Amino acid sequence: MISLQYYLITDTAKAPDKAHEEDACFDLYADLMNRKYKISRTQITSSFSLCEDCYEDLATGDLFLPHNAAAIIPTGISFAIPEGYRIDVKSRSGRAAKYRQFLTNGIGTIDETYVDEIFVLLTNSSGKSYTIKHHDKIAQFSLEKVLPVSLIQTSVPPASLKTSRGGGLGSTGDR
Repeated sequence: MISLQYYLITDTAKAPDKAHEEDACFDLYADLMNRKYKISRTQITSSFSLCEDCYEDLATGDLFLPHNAAAIIPTGISFAIPEGYRIDVKSRSGRAAKYRQFLTNGIGTIDETYVDEIFVLLTNSSGKSYTIKHHDKIAQFSLEKVLPVSLIQTSVPPASLKTSRGGGLGSTGDR
């Protein structure tokens, strides 16, 4: 078993955990209490939101996320990722199914050299606004081995090396 060290950046951050020992991923929680948000679509600051209509209730730490908007949500956690590994941050299936909220970039890859706070870019694609509460489970992550890869340019197109199957994005059909 490999160990993954983490650090709670704030006094209000919640440690990652698993619901069951055999789960593949650890849950990440929103750390919204006493955090200052600068509302901006373009400026990146220490903690921020992407949508102009998002706002935070400073008393409760709740973050209001309008429909069809995205917010960058702090977790209050940083990791000491072991050499030769990465962390993959992923959507939680329950949040996606129930609330149509998911990671905007699909999977967030965190390299071993990144040591700052983990943020989750969460999109609300539902038709209604949603309030994210302090310590809500907002994403999950797994520790993954990184295999060394050497890229080799070839003069032979990949299509000639494969089968006659063409395309992608459903090219094999639905059934």
